[in-house]
Parts: sequence; C-alpha cells; structure tokens
Amino acid sequence: LTVEVLGTAFNVEARRGNTQVVLNEGKVRLRQKADNESLLMEPGDMAVLEGQNPLVLSKVNPEKISSWKDNRLFFDNARLEEIFQRLQDIHGLNFQVAEPSLLTLRFTGSCPINDYSILLTAISETYQLDISQQKKTISISSKHQP
Repeated sequence: LTVEVLGTAFNVEARRGNTQVVLNEGKVRLRQKADNESLLMEPGDMAVLEGQNPLVLSKVNPEKISSWKDNRLFFDNARLEEIFQRLQDIHGLNFQVAEPSLLTLRFTGSCPINDYSILLTAISETYQLDISQQKKTISISSKHQP
C-alpha cells in the first residue's frame, strides 16, 4: 500500500498482515500496489487493507482511533478478541479463554495505555468473568462455568 500525504494529520497502523489508515485532517491518497487504483481520503475516513483484499473504507472518530498518542487505549463496540489482540501486541500478553464464544462479546471503554488492568476489571464486571493473571498469561472464564 502506498500512502501519499497531501498536507495532513493521519495515523497508520500495520499489524498482523493488516494495514489501517485513519485520516484526522487534510487529505491522503492511497494506492494499492496490486491494482494501482487510488483512493482519496477525507477527514474521518478509515481505510483497512487485509492481506491482498481490496481496501475497505468506513467513517470513524479519528480522535478515538489516535487516542494512543495521549497514552490511552479506546475501544468502541470492539469484540473482546480485538481488545485482547491489541493488549497482546502492546504488552506481550497471552490470553487463554475457556469459552471461544466469549471472544465475540463487544465492549466500549478506555484505559491508560500502561494500566490495562482497569480495562480487564471493567470487562470482568460487565460480563461476570473470572480474569486472573500469572506473569504474562491472562486466563478468562465465565463465572457461571461449572
């Protein structure tokens, strides 16, 4: 993916084979190497490239996406799987989830980037989950599990 800056403020994240570009202000032109077609982004646009798939464009709140610049993590209706992947990428945590269906639960909230325990406590209380940590491994299960 080629990103051409046209006087702007934007955020680019490339993890796990995916690239995400969020435009805060100004303009950005994206060109996918595979097809050489370009896309002109407007403020509030988010373009996501997953592998060799076509770019997917959507509208977002760029301040929430770029909250890491203010040392905060913000999640808006994110699946727990996405939240855990983000914490794994940032803090090197490993998650063991007893029930795969828990990963589809959605959560909205934020925490300081260096204190993810606040986020895990909120998730635990919201969904009645047991969350325990040993070193870098976090185990998650339903409190209703026998």
